[in-house]
Amino acid sequence: MKKIYYFLCVVFCFCSLSILAFAAEPAIKTKGAPTRVTSDKMRYNAETRNVVFSGNVKAVRPDFTLTSLFLTVYIGKPDHDASSTPSGGLGLDGGKVEKIVAEKNVRITMEGGRVGTCETATYTMSDEKIVMEGNPVLTEGPNVVKGKKITFFSRENRMEIDGAVAVDFVTKEKASPAGK
Repeated sequence: MKKIYYFLCVVFCFCSLSILAFAAEPAIKTKGAPTRVTSDKMRYNAETRNVVFSGNVKAVRPDFTLTSLFLTVYIGKPDHDASSTPSGGLGLDGGKVEKIVAEKNVRITMEGGRVGTCETATYTMSDEKIVMEGNPVLTEGPNVVKGKKITFFSRENRMEIDGAVAVDFVTKEKASPAGK
């Protein structure tokens, strides 16, 4: 029963996540939208306040699908005394997700054909920033962005690419009238 409770709490915490925004695009309404996380195994540690999903991890939201071998959710301390909560102070009551870290074969697929791949993706809630490391690559159609580290700042709708930057992009040119 405790494992089911932990899983439901983690899913609830994920509902507040909004992991990526690759480019300017109308926002997809995700507040209150369910997130489904599946994996081969899940482990919760009340002392370290984290939940680790491992093996064939898949997180599905209305705005993206993330797959990886591992996904760790770091939960902050509650704003109230957890020992007085109905769960008996198991550590999840009132705690908010501080960050998530996806590791090994990370793939993030978004609407519009945007795909990000890397070995580690870290999303921090406080600044709505995602850092992709370990051979990060972003693609959108024929356009490709690579670097040592790719950082997205969702609030400012911008990104920074550090180290060994390579960008391949295709522009659409206006066709000229025949004979000119």
